[in-house]
Amino acid sequence: MQGPTQVFYGDLTEWRDDNEAINMRFSTRWCESEAFRAEVLIVRARRLRNHNEVLSLLRSLELPARNASLPQDSSTRPYEVTFGDDSTLPLEGGELTTELQPFKSSDYLRVISDLGGRLNASHEEVTQLWQKQSAIRRICADQISRLNAKSGGHAVQSTARTLYDQQIAFIQRIIDLPTDDA
Repeated sequence: MQGPTQVFYGDLTEWRDDNEAINMRFSTRWCESEAFRAEVLIVRARRLRNHNEVLSLLRSLELPARNASLPQDSSTRPYEVTFGDDSTLPLEGGELTTELQPFKSSDYLRVISDLGGRLNASHEEVTQLWQKQSAIRRICADQISRLNAKSGGHAVQSTARTLYDQQIAFIQRIIDLPTDDA
């Protein structure tokens, strides 16, 4: 009885067709994994029944094709590569071989570049959120100024003055909210 199939998760980083076989290179996305394994899974597919269909799908992909999952064991049947968008690449018939390899320097460069892009995107998001928060605080401060002006025109114990003062206190609490997760 065969145990559970180990699944490889990563990105399709390159592929080539040498007329005899389709060679695909999948690389782990270590920055998203707690159990980092800097590994590459090489899949070689020879004499596939659906060779042209596989080539057509591979040509349609933008590399790196993200979030692929596939069996590590080439004897798994049916052998399919699933991408994050739920497109599936079935490798039907023929000979399949898989081989785990360590990262190459180009893999580390790709990961560093990917991380840099993510950091830039995160920085832009945080900057936009900070700008929105600052705008909200300015709007609230302007509203307090208007309410203070209106409140000043009413007697100290009047209902209108009490309501204005309550609104001012509420808006001040919004302004005084902490700006970090402390």
